[in-house]
Amino acid sequence: MQIRITIKGTRLLKYIRLMPVFLREYRKLKEQAKLDNQDFPFGQLHPCFEDRSQESGTASGHYFHQDLLVADKIFKNNPTPSSTSISAPEWMGLFLT
Repeated sequence: MQIRITIKGTRLLKYIRLMPVFLREYRKLKEQAKLDNQDFPFGQLHPCFEDRSQESGTASGHYFHQDLLVADKIFKNNPTPSSTSISAPEWMGLFLT
């Protein structure tokens, strides 16, 4: 017979091992938020330890390449900031790389 103890879906030993890392990163984020003058509400904590080791996905497929093509055309047109209407965060990532 095997006993499996979990806390919020995470095995107990993994939870104990990763909680200090989570709390250290959380404290660092809170310190950074204090330095910023904008309001940054944190709300309740919901640590997702599995996210730390998972990959974020693949950057492939026709939708990704279509976004790159359009971003390249916008970049080559060099629009003035008042004439752009980009609001999606993923577009900003394309310009920063």
